[in-house]
Amino acid sequence: MNSDIELTAQWEENSSVDPEPPVEKRVYISWRNKEFCEYIFEGEKPTYVNQGSTVSFSLELSPYYVGEPVVTAGDEVLEANDEGIYSFVAKENTIVDVSGLEPDNTPIMGSGTESDPFLIESATHLKKITEWINDPSNNLYNQSYIRLEQDLSLGGLETEPIGDVLNSTHFSGVFDGNDHTISDLTIRGEGSAVGFFGYLVQGSM
Repeated sequence: MNSDIELTAQWEENSSVDPEPPVEKRVYISWRNKEFCEYIFEGEKPTYVNQGSTVSFSLELSPYYVGEPVVTAGDEVLEANDEGIYSFVAKENTIVDVSGLEPDNTPIMGSGTESDPFLIESATHLKKITEWINDPSNNLYNQSYIRLEQDLSLGGLETEPIGDVLNSTHFSGVFDGNDHTISDLTIRGEGSAVGFFGYLVQGSM
């Protein structure tokens, strides 16, 4: 037997096998909940997304707050486009936050008399007037004169009827719409007396 034989092995790469695609890294998006706004998305709320992808959303602001929203994604301050859409690139785990708004504490003008009616100029004013009239421990406002000063849109929020049969609180004053409208609201109430006015006694509109 010849012990000087040398063996050589050769491997050729099989080019017909596709390489596995790289695994995309996922990052986490945390959305800070605020009572003065709601995040609106075209699809599902993006929580885990591919790193480098673009995240877009809009805001629905509560009519009971005033101010200009300051929107941030991490350290980046976002600006809305002409359609009200905010966007950012998800490079890492990111916290989205909104600030800059505060409760509308503008006082209601007027004294509630025929010559000096309460003036409703915001959704907050309407909410306060409703609470005053519906307070069973205080009937000072049930016969008030009220005038609407501008169109109001409540963004689909729930409101209580003016006057509550269950609490025996009624409205017997004058509500002057002044050729304005109140829209996009959901009336919340119990029983059959549910409407913008829940309990009206000799009042007028």
